[in-house]
Amino acid sequence: MSAIAVLEQIIEIGSSVIVAVLPLAALFLLFQILFLQLPLGEVKRILIGTLVASAGLFLFLLGVSIALLPYGRAIGEALGTLPQKWILPAFGALLGFVTIWGEPAVRILADQVEHEKIFGMSIEPEKEIMFTVVRTDLVDTVLEEIVRAADLNDTGRGIAFVVPVERVVGVARFMKAMSGNP
Repeated sequence: MSAIAVLEQIIEIGSSVIVAVLPLAALFLLFQILFLQLPLGEVKRILIGTLVASAGLFLFLLGVSIALLPYGRAIGEALGTLPQKWILPAFGALLGFVTIWGEPAVRILADQVEHEKIFGMSIEPEKEIMFTVVRTDLVDTVLEEIVRAADLNDTGRGIAFVVPVERVVGVARFMKAMSGNP
């Protein structure tokens, strides 16, 4: 690839990054003036972060343009000349899987989803929701035992709360057995 071709790609990619990011930055500044009114230090931090993200996007796209696209084109041309055309769908599926799995945004998003928190608790598929219905006179004892057994006083371990239950439908025989009424 010639120096002129690389320079043309730099200009094209730089322009596309500016076109992508500038409206977002302008919208942020408009909201800052009209609604947000964040402290100047916070605005500066956000704008510097936007600039760094834009530079990262530029470098990523430049790397893709210079290295990965020609590589992909070469693989496509080589596969297209194979006499065994039946291999193309299988190779395409494998290439698609590897591309998605290797995509940084997909992996980062997956990590972020697993590390998102509400009330200091990680949102993870392994978390469970448990409902327990107990007699009013046992509420404090049962709640204390749940807090102790699940270490709920430690940050990020879970949450427990008490909600009064006025009526329960569908488990009447169990409730009658618990209350001692036949």
